[in-house]
Amino acid sequence: WQMALYLLRFMHDCSSSPAEISYSAAISACEHALELEQGRWLLSEMQESGVEVSISFSAWALARLGVTDKDVVREVFTKAAEHAQFSVFSPKDLSLLAWSSAMLGVFSAGFTKILAQQALGQMKRFQPE
Repeated sequence: WQMALYLLRFMHDCSSSPAEISYSAAISACEHALELEQGRWLLSEMQESGVEVSISFSAWALARLGVTDKDVVREVFTKAAEHAQFSVFSPKDLSLLAWSSAMLGVFSAGFTKILAQQALGQMKRFQPE
């Protein structure tokens, strides 16, 4: 986890802006090392520094880091439900949102229905490689 944080700082020092994937790796490393506060700090830093963050990433990070603030969790899933009304999530986003909602105890029949409808719609077009 310390190396992941070092690499993020190094990217900043080199005038390179870390993207969501860089923070994802660092947050995952913090979670595996049980450095949850450090991971939460990274999530906060990421949002404050203007890194573009997907809704599914936000939900995933909250779940991985064990965030229990109901207002924060509700805000992310409210945004996800609003977003789902106007666009289609990718299969990856659908799986992250479904997993995150289960891990965080978000039980909303409406949200689950939206995820299921989008997943079923995409399964019809699924082609194995």
